[in-house]
Amino acid sequence: MSQFERDTILKDLLVNVMAIYFVNNENKNSEIKVTLMPDRMPKNYLSEMEQEKTFHSENPDVIAAWDVLNGRWLTINVSSIESKTK
Repeated sequence: MSQFERDTILKDLLVNVMAIYFVNNENKNSEIKVTLMPDRMPKNYLSEMEQEKTFHSENPDVIAAWDVLNGRWLTINVSSIESKTK
């Protein structure tokens, strides 16, 4: 996945809950539903907005997003993403 696609995913996550399909650490296909929408995040997220931007600029190979089904932060290796849907 190119940097352009990663940037598009990050922008989409700010306004959507997305299903991301990827190959996990055990080499199995997985699906997660994630977002960066402030109203779907923990309340303390609003105070962490700048930290999230810094994380993504310093870590171009991963995407950090909120797992809406399990209520936790996840990091996804960009190279493992196979597809996505809004």
